[in-house]
Amino acid sequence: MKKLICTILCLLVCFATYGQTEETQHLTFKDIPIDGTPTAFGNKLKAIGFTFDFEDDQGAHWYQGAFAGYNNCNICVKYSQNLVYEIVVLFPECYSWNMLNNSYQSLKNMLISKYGDPFANEEKFENFPSYRNINDDNDKFQEVKNDHCVYYTVINNYVNGMGTIVLEIKTGTPRVGLHYIDYINNSAKDAAALNDL
Repeated sequence: MKKLICTILCLLVCFATYGQTEETQHLTFKDIPIDGTPTAFGNKLKAIGFTFDFEDDQGAHWYQGAFAGYNNCNICVKYSQNLVYEIVVLFPECYSWNMLNNSYQSLKNMLISKYGDPFANEEKFENFPSYRNINDDNDKFQEVKNDHCVYYTVINNYVNGMGTIVLEIKTGTPRVGLHYIDYINNSAKDAAALNDL
């Protein structure tokens, strides 16, 4: 009988714990769970100082504000089926390789300090013309514009919710981008897409 009672108590504790972790499994952005409608999420962003900017032609909502010590960042709230699944931070445009690389490395170091070692990391230039001196900062910056730069760091985050954080150097318009992708809602988005097929 004691074993049965202990087993039942253990099961109740497990179910209670499971219920609590279910509520806290979403990845967070600025301590806001990446969940809910874009309007509700946007209201929480506005409450902490971000301002609404516009809605793009794909329906994503854009905000502006300071983030991680950088002013004038653009924050994109992506959603599907009225459910937020990803937040993208675009840091201000950079005007030199040194400025761009310093921003990337600084943010990478902060992420590793907070979340631990990356799951994946690649930092290289590829398919650049032979006349470029890839050790020259001006040539490096030109090759970022020409889409020959592959710089990214991927962190799987289980500490502050379940999801993936991707830091990258954006090509074309040279800037650093940071993606917060929630596992639960991103999976729901993918499942909805599969149902369409």
